[in-house]
Amino acid sequence: MRLFLALECLGFDARPLERELGAQPAGSYHVTLAFLGERSDAAAVVKAAAPACTGRLPLALEYRGLDAFHSPRAARVAWVGVRGTGLAELARALRGATASQDRPFVGHVTLARFRPPRDLRELVQRHGDADCGSGSVTRVTLFRSTLRRGGA
Repeated sequence: MRLFLALECLGFDARPLERELGAQPAGSYHVTLAFLGERSDAAAVVKAAAPACTGRLPLALEYRGLDAFHSPRAARVAWVGVRGTGLAELARALRGATASQDRPFVGHVTLARFRPPRDLRELVQRHGDADCGSGSVTRVTLFRSTLRRGGA
């Protein structure tokens, strides 16, 4: 099963952006801290991750600004940025503890995926500083994802 460690997005509200983007269901919003890929050792992941969380929670998060991966001109993913003191350090600690993928951490909440890519330049320009709320998180959750044709 595909596993990842993430924070649930308490206080996140992107309803105006959701309508314009055709976003995913709100219940699935999260901030991925460490993507583990195909793993069958969920219990071992939880055991390894626990010490990395010690003293790093709770975290106050702020959700702000629409952007896109790979670029706003040819967006495959629309996302809202996530900021919080200690967020990057928590991600780094979890990635080190769980031998997860080694991509640079970009704090974000995925709103929508596009295949084929979509031009979001106008939306990103209009909502580049959109305030999507704030909240405090107290725990890291181990999620399982299922890969579908359009992405996870």
